[in-house]
Amino acid sequence: MGTGIVSVKTGSGSLHTATFDWQKVNNELIPADINALENWLGQYSDSIQELEIDIADIYAGQIEGTNTFTAEAEYNDVVHSGDSVSWYQAPSNCEGLYPNPQLCF
Repeated sequence: MGTGIVSVKTGSGSLHTATFDWQKVNNELIPADINALENWLGQYSDSIQELEIDIADIYAGQIEGTNTFTAEAEYNDVVHSGDSVSWYQAPSNCEGLYPNPQLCF
């Protein structure tokens, strides 16, 4: 579980922000109280020009080889934006050199 910030810029140029708690369900992060967040967003639904979601401190497990982290903002079962980042995790070259292989990383 963690905390995020959602920011809405309306057509009039005003900016509104709210914090929300999120929880991990399977491979998805969802608002802990989705109804409260939807109600808050609903007051701006006719005038949203930009929507930004900031979720800090997400720790993704990684495996040896190529890893990909994908994020999508979905509302009413429609994906409105998304992005992904990939990285390569090389194998450890010091396996067995220390009592604890994690000291090598």
